[in-house]
Amino acid sequence: APAPAPAPLPPAVQEIKDTFDRTLANHRGQGGTKVADIEKKLEAFYQKPTILSAETVEVLTRIAAALRQSNSKQALVFYQTAASKLPLTEVPTMTAIKSLLSLASKKK
Repeated sequence: APAPAPAPLPPAVQEIKDTFDRTLANHRGQGGTKVADIEKKLEAFYQKPTILSAETVEVLTRIAAALRQSNSKQALVFYQTAASKLPLTEVPTMTAIKSLLSLASKKK
């Protein structure tokens, strides 16, 4: 039997994932193992969005929106504002986001 399809992601999370996937895809060639590492960390969040607080998901939504407008500077500002207030459990995800943003801000 085929594996059960994963539960659909909440729309906000799906949008974040699409944006981050696109960003990472743009840098796959030059990011090397870093891209795979970021994807692995973010995968945990996609599979179980509840590991992050609603607050953090909202920040990620803002970061993703900035990235969609190719505004990685703005995305970084959202990240920095949020990072100082986050619970420690969310640090791994946010570290991955930070790596993602540093990739995004490198012009191809």
